[in-house]
Amino acid sequence: MTQPIDETFVREFVEAWTRAWNANDVRQIASLCTEDIVVHDPWPPGGIIRGREEMSYYFAQLFKAFPSVQWEYLSDPFLALDAARAAGWWRMSGTMTGRLDPPGFEPTNGQIRLDGIDIWAFQDGLLSEYTVIFDMLGVGRQVGVVPEPGTFGDRMGLWMQRRKARTVRRSGAPGG
Repeated sequence: MTQPIDETFVREFVEAWTRAWNANDVRQIASLCTEDIVVHDPWPPGGIIRGREEMSYYFAQLFKAFPSVQWEYLSDPFLALDAARAAGWWRMSGTMTGRLDPPGFEPTNGQIRLDGIDIWAFQDGLLSEYTVIFDMLGVGRQVGVVPEPGTFGDRMGLWMQRRKARTVRRSGAPGG
């Protein structure tokens, strides 16, 4: 069950959260979360991270891949009318100088800059549910693992998708 929150609480949380992220301090991030935190994020396989330990692993991997990563919030936080959740609009920037696991992308020295939204719910003064919304395809393009539109790699990917779709239609199997 989420706890009611107010503007002061949310502002203090955002300040501590941003400081911890910009310091790449996984322990400090984890200290702001419940032991059984649930994270909804497009990055990890399955899109859900369960528990402080698993969350810490993923964030440590992110900081290894992007040691220069920095967050800034682009507006004041938003507080839900029922005071059960809050949200923040952010910008992240950095350079991919380390390996990103999962999925195992090698460093590209690619610069990233992306905007996203965090949605937070709290229990006993700690973050208990964390939803992250951002353009994962855009990140892939920025670090060089997804081809830019109109390039040879893009056309090759489209050709492969069309071949697979044709095969799936012929076999009658749903989705392949």
